[in-house]
Amino acid sequence: MVAQELNNVDWTPLSRMETCDEMINCFYNLLTDLIDSYLPLVIVKRHTTDKPSVTDQFRRLIRCRQNAWRSGQTARYRSYRNRVQLMSKTLQRKLRSEDRQTAGW
Repeated sequence: MVAQELNNVDWTPLSRMETCDEMINCFYNLLTDLIDSYLPLVIVKRHTTDKPSVTDQFRRLIRCRQNAWRSGQTARYRSYRNRVQLMSKTLQRKLRSEDRQTAGW
């Protein structure tokens, strides 16, 4: 999709520009517009009550687990449940380890 879009771009204005700076700015603007249309920003909500060990990947796993539960996909739910539990333990261990290192243990 992106490659096809790049093939459809009219590149002749670039060759008509006089300075390299103009060409670079035009090129970057074109690429930025394409990237913004195909890769939009993802808004992540943070809460003040979140523990420091909660990462975006952990939140995604929890969301997938909950979606599987709501849709009644038991096998998928169990798989995500196990992955959430494993990641939770791993993140907690990592946080405790970092806390000990900063405390000088």
